[in-house]
Amino acid sequence: MREPNDKLLHEWVRQTLDAHQPNYDPAGWEHLRPRLRRRRFRPWLLLALLVLLIGGLGIWFGQDAAPNRTAITASPLRVPKNDASPTDKTTDFPEPVRQKAVSPSRGPQTEALSRNAGPAAEFAPFVVFDETYVESRPILPPADWWQKPAVLPIRVAPVPEILIQEQMLKSLVGTDSTTYRVLTRNRQKWPNAVVVCDFTTSMTPYSTQLYAWLKRNAQHSAIKGTVLFTDCDSLGRETRPGGPAGQLFVTTEPDPARALPTFLAAYRNTLRNANEAENDVEALLFAQKRFPNADHLILIADIDNPVKDLALLDQVTKPVHVILCGRDWDSTQAFHPDFYTIARRTNGSLHTLEDDLDPSRLQPDTWVRIDNRYYRYHRGKDQFVLTRFRHRPKRLMGFFWR
Repeated sequence: MREPNDKLLHEWVRQTLDAHQPNYDPAGWEHLRPRLRRRRFRPWLLLALLVLLIGGLGIWFGQDAAPNRTAITASPLRVPKNDASPTDKTTDFPEPVRQKAVSPSRGPQTEALSRNAGPAAEFAPFVVFDETYVESRPILPPADWWQKPAVLPIRVAPVPEILIQEQMLKSLVGTDSTTYRVLTRNRQKWPNAVVVCDFTTSMTPYSTQLYAWLKRNAQHSAIKGTVLFTDCDSLGRETRPGGPAGQLFVTTEPDPARALPTFLAAYRNTLRNANEAENDVEALLFAQKRFPNADHLILIADIDNPVKDLALLDQVTKPVHVILCGRDWDSTQAFHPDFYTIARRTNGSLHTLEDDLDPSRLQPDTWVRIDNRYYRYHRGKDQFVLTRFRHRPKRLMGFFWR
């Protein structure tokens, strides 16, 4: 009896779950933040009320026990005895003691995150006095203490930033491993390469996969650097065609802990990016100028977004290998034609989760899978055309079969 094959069922479940991912709403966190603050402050409020209640009871019973309490007085400091004459009024206090804060030993990750920290702080000098006897009395808080808002010094990071940290520091790949699998298949084909990442909001999971791959291929990595682009300037305003290039973020760190601040800064810069068109070519030109000795440019791009600065493509002199990530909402096309233009005019290539395409070697029997749809290259239209197949077809006697 043959064992049941659940591969098709698992594939169907995976694709179905990917289609039901909730949309990210940045405003949702702003509504949730006040509730979290009130919830965090509530236990301290109850504890303060309990302390005030106990203190009030103590004052009440203390007044009944000792109604004639004298004023608070402090005894003078005692002068140590020495051999000086009785008329010598000099005191012999200990010398002030100055201590330095000793920081624990740091590993390489801690050093990277606190690279700009200053020298160790010093405590203020203090003097050791002799014993004094002071009658103490509990101090009540002001009557309007409850009207003052509580100040919480704890900064809560937004949910996307927390996810970026987990994905990079824990080397997580996620459900869609397009970037990881493409880099693994073409590791030896792209020596001395620079990765250019679209780090707009929806593309962060695919760009952080790069460091999961770098961790597992540290000894064989040919990646010389990473360039992140967000289609926004230094003030977070969206760029326009023909205008100055947006702010670009560069890191050459293979360690995810050291590269994490650059990725978080890039994410915070892209929050106002609302249009679909991106400035991919400007980022490629920046990477080409920043790393002149690189032989290949690897572009991690959104499969469905157009390129707003395609007119600058003639200035790119290095082959561009486009990794197409995300979901193509327009089922009539396999991917946006701008990326086919970039790969063809730079003698580069196109890559999806399962397929590696060379624009100069496309044949009528060339197929590409996007989600659960299959597209076949049409030579006359010079593009991939949607077919009825839901499984990769096989050629038999000149025909394609399911």
